[in-house]
Amino acid sequence: MFLNLLFLFILFPISLFFYYRLPHRFQSFVLLLTSILLLMLWQRETCLLFFGLLLLTHLCGRYLEKLQSSAFRTKMLLLFHDGIYLAALFFLRPPNACSLFGNLLYPVGISILTLQSLSYVHQIAQHRLQLEKIGGRFVLYMCFFPKLLFGPYLSYSAFQRAHRQLCCSKTEQIGKGLSQLICGLAKVILLSGQLFLIVQQMQAAATEHNTVFFTWMYYGVYFLVFYFQIVGYIDMAIGLSTCYGYALPKSNRLPLWNRRFSVFLCNWNRTICKWFLCTFGVPSKQKSFRWLRLLLACSSFGWFCRGRMTSFFWGLLTGVFLLVSMWMHRKWQLPHVLEWCEALLVGILGWSLFCADTLTEAISVWGFLFGKSRDFVSYQDLYFLKSSICLLIIALFCTTGWHQVIKQWLSRREQTAWMITVCTPIGNVLLLCLSIIAMVSNSVPPLLLQW
Repeated sequence: MFLNLLFLFILFPISLFFYYRLPHRFQSFVLLLTSILLLMLWQRETCLLFFGLLLLTHLCGRYLEKLQSSAFRTKMLLLFHDGIYLAALFFLRPPNACSLFGNLLYPVGISILTLQSLSYVHQIAQHRLQLEKIGGRFVLYMCFFPKLLFGPYLSYSAFQRAHRQLCCSKTEQIGKGLSQLICGLAKVILLSGQLFLIVQQMQAAATEHNTVFFTWMYYGVYFLVFYFQIVGYIDMAIGLSTCYGYALPKSNRLPLWNRRFSVFLCNWNRTICKWFLCTFGVPSKQKSFRWLRLLLACSSFGWFCRGRMTSFFWGLLTGVFLLVSMWMHRKWQLPHVLEWCEALLVGILGWSLFCADTLTEAISVWGFLFGKSRDFVSYQDLYFLKSSICLLIIALFCTTGWHQVIKQWLSRREQTAWMITVCTPIGNVLLLCLSIIAMVSNSVPPLLLQW
């Protein structure tokens, strides 16, 4: 949805112009109109279902407000509401969804809408949230377009706080938002797209070169493709919302470089992970079932991400590794390097299971990962590594946060502060131009990062 020249250069600027030129009381209407127009333009097949689900949630919320939380009718109504949303998720799974760099995605908004709607009606049923009487505010929360694809997830009360605390310094916030928007766009189009070119080349050569090193490198690079897609889309969402004055929560904190697996997991798409952990959280009176509830949360999150048995078992396996990691950390103090290698090892193993369509395929891939081919490395493996080493170094550098540290170090000194002021807008323009070239050509050109 965001990777469209019509949106980036026509719809978004026009919406932003009217948002700040019209009186304050019309700003919510402009945002609501933009969100609805985006849904109608890019998801014609599912927009009616989307608005039908919104109507269902609103009607259920109005009825639940009048009932007791422990009433039988309340539980049946919640079961009916949740069942409708789960059915929508099940029937709108790929291949009915769009594809981006080889990964099949949800229809716009269906996944995040599910989390928002379930939490909204359950909080009303528990009398922890007041029903929104103004329909426009409710629809704006559900349809707020920057967070429709991958989040960040935002509860209704948090969205209302963000709405009340709108930023007034529009020049500064628009500049900051556009910078983050361009940075996210470059991550999705350039870095993720360039890495996907490597994945395509490796897929073509996979039948002839199934060595251990090749297989590990393939799933490592494929994981970076997905990583930059998610991180890039979330950066674009936060940048867009910043342009309108809304402060969405930061959803990732460099998970690749967290040395403990538990921190690695918690820092990956934080807002959605937190939703599942809170929903399937462990009550203080039932601490003996903590491990069971954690496994339930992880497996549900895995099924939600892809809707296949392999993703369900990926979540279950992740929960098992998380419990083992937490137990080991309490018993022994491992060196930081070993903890980081453990997190990276589990991440790639889990990713190979997540990508597989069947369990048989996943078991076959694990066989190659653990030496089924009997060949550890070949000349072809070193060729792929050599031809892509420049891009891989850039990708790994962008996942460390060192560029932010360098930027802060330069900005704190008078002799070098001008470099940030001058180079930042030039870099943003360059990244935007390269991203436009990639989108116009309908492909991702090498752009001197791969040869």
